Amino acid sequence: SYRCNGGSWKVSVTLEWVRMPNGVYFRTICQNGIPLPEPTRYLLTRVHPSVSSPQTVRTYAQWLLPFFKWLEQVGLTLTEITRMDIERFHDDLISRDTSASPLLRKGADSASSTVSYAIATAIRFLLWAMGPDDTMPLVRRGSERYRYRRRVALSRLRGEDFASLKSLLPRLKRLECKHLTQPQLDSCRAWIMKTYSFDPQLQLRNRAIFEVMWDGALRRGALLGLRSENINWLERTILVSFDEQDYRDAWYSKTPNYRTAKTGEHVFVVADQTIQWLDRYRQEARPVEA
Repeated sequence: SYRCNGGSWKVSVTLEWVRMPNGVYFRTICQNGIPLPEPTRYLLTRVHPSVSSPQTVRTYAQWLLPFFKWLEQVGLTLTEITRMDIERFHDDLISRDTSASPLLRKGADSASSTVSYAIATAIRFLLWAMGPDDTMPLVRRGSERYRYRRRVALSRLRGEDFASLKSLLPRLKRLECKHLTQPQLDSCRAWIMKTYSFDPQLQLRNRAIFEVMWDGALRRGALLGLRSENINWLERTILVSFDEQDYRDAWYSKTPNYRTAKTGEHVFVVADQTIQWLDRYRQEARPVEA
């Protein structure tokens, strides 16, 4: 949301980088530059190498941001949230009201999957908040009465709302298959060789692309940013190394898209068949470089 400050509009709920006492940097939701305790605690539960990568935690924070922007926009505190407010949040995500700032970058024109991600992240955060307090002992001693304490004091969400909120989690339909069987792989390879038989160089290029994508499980941006000098022909390894600018130059050269690229580098080993197709493409289609 936006607040007027001396004639200028200022964003009060934002994502900021913070440094923890142990030296870990991560992005969390801040209000006027001060980290909000509840989402920060939630994100900290995932800042562990065995749980999530820093990029994944950053994505969680980005999807959780619209929920806290909405809370400030409608004047609600987290402790006042109710089951019905989740439906209000969904309606406001796709609202075309121009008097309020859009919660998502594209506003009412956002894709249905984008809205689903924002709703699902907010619900998962609330389910975490309704869970037992982290400071509660695992073992009860003596005859003292057991008192259930939540992580966050959500006074208007009851125990029966837990199952109701879980039922609201969207189930996105998965259109693509999880893996390719050997007959499907053979069919794809045969289709490439047959379809591009009119141009041997194009045929070699597309076959090499297919083999590298399948064997190395490469993302599109990593594939398009691949350079020949990153291939170790003797050890059969390929180094995927690119920064965000390289990713945008390779993938977003024609149509603008402002998604965050996964940057960094890693090495993967490919099969002999993949190296053979890459070498054949280099020798026959790009002899000057070879």
